[in-house]
Amino acid sequence: MEEAIAVYGRNPGNPIERASLAYYLALAHVNAGNASAALNTTQAAFAYRPELVSRYPEFYWIEGWAKARLGLIAQAVASYSAGIGLAEAYNEAEPGRFAPETLAALRVQEAYLSARSSTVPSAALTTGVFDALADMPDNDSGAKALRRSILAMIDDPEHSSWSQPGVWAPFVTVGW
Repeated sequence: MEEAIAVYGRNPGNPIERASLAYYLALAHVNAGNASAALNTTQAAFAYRPELVSRYPEFYWIEGWAKARLGLIAQAVASYSAGIGLAEAYNEAEPGRFAPETLAALRVQEAYLSARSSTVPSAALTTGVFDALADMPDNDSGAKALRRSILAMIDDPEHSSWSQPGVWAPFVTVGW
């Protein structure tokens, strides 16, 4: 990997060669399990020549892998989606460029991450309802506990994305 870093650092010339080196350097970081370095490399490549790098779905997939490993789930889903869309467009123009099995595997990863991004707030909301119920007098309802839990999610500074109605609006109380 050190050799790839050295070659990448001293090759300011041909943008196509530099983009290829960035891709292989990012892959080296993926193989080493270094998500931060892989993400930094892909983001640097996007910043250096976005019009060139954005033509390669592989950069989006590496970026998605790195973001998922770093806990940036919603951003990882967006990266995977962008890469899959680009690969599908390439396959329409040039059939067989990306194997159907590759795209299927990436769609499964995208679906898994999408489900994971919605499961975490759901668990937090459910836990919040039970915590609110424990703090309430016996005559209060589950609907009030749900409301308190939702308001706590909306005001949570650590998870600002949870304030979006799409996260908490699907929850209702039945029979309370």
